[in-house]
This record gives sequence, structure tokens and C-alpha cells, in this order.
Amino acid sequence: MASTYGLDEYRLFIGGELVFDRKEQAQPIGIATRKLQAGPACAIRLEYVHCDHHARLGMGVRKVSELIEPEAKTLAAAADVAVVLAGFDPSNESEGSDRTFQLPDGQDELIDIVRGANQNTVVVQVYVGDGHAPVPRPVKELKGFAKVSLGPGQSKRMQISLDHRALSYFDETAQQRRAEPGDFDVLVGPRHNRLSCGVSSR
Repeated sequence: MASTYGLDEYRLFIGGELVFDRKEQAQPIGIATRKLQAGPACAIRLEYVHCDHHARLGMGVRKVSELIEPEAKTLAAAADVAVVLAGFDPSNESEGSDRTFQLPDGQDELIDIVRGANQNTVVVQVYVGDGHAPVPRPVKELKGFAKVSLGPGQSKRMQISLDHRALSYFDETAQQRRAEPGDFDVLVGPRHNRLSCGVSSR
């Protein structure tokens, strides 16, 4: 993983291969996976150009197997109820580092591991798609989520409210949030790539 603040530029090479080029990336945070062999040395080169008013550069290397603490599965299995607190923090969302439209690396996998270890854990996410706005919008954006505890064969009714902000975008000309009348797609599921149901709402 490599990251900078705002418009600062960087290029990361691993074994002579260009892995990240900030000029070509939509986001300042880059995450990639490479298979390395134990024993032989691997050259890693990071080039950085300061362009913005703040200076911040970060780089980290971690085994894929270490993204999630091994104790997570054990603790979830032993708990009466497992609660997963997923989301963003100042390290991956700020004024100079807009977040992506997926959860940070490893959090989807953590949810799956905890859910598999403790069947009393359910995470429900609600995404909204706005295809009629006069400005480009993402296909879907996470706008709400909730967690519920269920026993075997049990079901519960849940309520996740979507307010004006969930249906709006920031109008740079008017300098305020605006929601355009029209149809919105509301998608529901346990994670962004497992949305099992959806409706269109006006």
C-alpha cells in the first residue's frame, strides 16, 4: 500500500515493475497484491514529488494472511454475539484523501470470517444509485448499514433510514447539497458485491 496527501505524486516499483503511478490513479491511496518468494531480495523503489500544501507520504508491506488477526475467528466463535465495526478513519478518508466506494482493504474479509465463525452475526448494507443527476455519480454509494443478531432459523425486520443527504450530491455552483427529483436505485445486501435485492424509488 502507498498513499500521499491530495495531489502529491508518487511512483512505486517492486522488482523493477511499476505498481503505482499517482498520475494515473483516481485516488491517492493505492493497494496491490504481489506474490514474492522467500529468500531472494526484492528491490522496492518509491519516488515522491511534493505538489500540495501538505506533505504526507506512506508506504506499507504486509502479508495477505496477516490482514486479519488470527484471533478474530476464535473470539467470534466464542462470543454470544459478534459485532463488526467496519468503516473508515482519518488514515483512509480525509479532505486530501477521498475514500473509495468499497470498505478498506481486509474489512470485507473480516466480516466474512466473523459471520462464518458466529452465525448470530448479520451485517446489512444499503447502497443508493443516482443515475439521473446532472453531474457524474458513482453507480452505487454506501448510505447506511446496521448489524443484527439472529439465532438459527430466526428472522428480524430492520429499519435503515435514508435522509436527504443520502440522496443528494454537492452542487459546486450553489455551494450546497442538492437532491434532484427522479428515480433512485436502493440496493441491499451483506456487502458491496453481494447485493441480493434492490428497488427503484422516486
